[in-house]
Amino acid sequence: MDNEINVTVASCVVRVTDLDRSVAFYRDIFSCQVAVHSEDMALLLTSKGFQLYLHAKEPFVERGNGVLGVHHLVW
Repeated sequence: MDNEINVTVASCVVRVTDLDRSVAFYRDIFSCQVAVHSEDMALLLTSKGFQLYLHAKEPFVERGNGVLGVHHLVW
């Protein structure tokens, strides 16, 4: 019996230090449209419905677990 699992990631939350630079990077890499952009967060959408939430963190905070990088993945 073939039990193939087909999973698609629906959204991702990423903490970043430079929001505008990150928006430009992910917009260009994934051909996203910017749906929401505020002072400390942005929501980017792909044509296939993937949601990428970027949340800006202060650049001079201690670099411990959970400070920067992928924060959540939603299937």
